[in-house]
Amino acid sequence: MENMKEKLNLCLKNHCSACCSDAQIPLTDKELSFLEESGSNLRLRYPILGAWEIGNLGLQRTADGRRIYEMNGRCGYLDNQGLCSVYLDNRRPQTCEDTKPGDYGCQSIRDERGLNRIIPIDEL
Repeated sequence: MENMKEKLNLCLKNHCSACCSDAQIPLTDKELSFLEESGSNLRLRYPILGAWEIGNLGLQRTADGRRIYEMNGRCGYLDNQGLCSVYLDNRRPQTCEDTKPGDYGCQSIRDERGLNRIIPIDEL
């Protein structure tokens, strides 16, 4: 539990919720519903190249059954400090669980947005 608090503090310390807005994320139908309940604005993405790799255009899914969505704006679960209010909720999407402060996913989003890199807790 303390390790999760430290990771949250790393996001807070860096004033970062870059992975929680204007992102492309793979979601199951259940995860999509959970995010939509928060008021998150999501739309199904139809990448032409991705359609060949994943399946039929409009019906593409990843190998584990997720579709790729674009989040327009901020996730509805972000609190006033810009942190996830459902960080410990087991209904949170797998992609959220998989992205950790300072990991490859985090750094690539920060790079894309011109933000400085952050040092993961385990490297301090």
